[in-house]
Amino acid sequence: MAAVAQRAKSREAESEVERLFSTIKCMLGYLRKRMSAETLETILFLKMNWNLLAREDDVPDKEEQDSFE
Repeated sequence: MAAVAQRAKSREAESEVERLFSTIKCMLGYLRKRMSAETLETILFLKMNWNLLAREDDVPDKEEQDSFE
């Protein structure tokens, strides 16, 4: 039973790492090659933790988001 649990944890961690690398690949496209490591780290942190940082009542609704663009 412990071996099965260990494999499940391993697969879960592997998929999280794959997701992270996929996100980095999308963020470091052709036009963003000059992004500093610090900026990339900040953006990744916010992207990966946004749902923990933003409360539902703090997130602007669709109309507010459109006004910023």
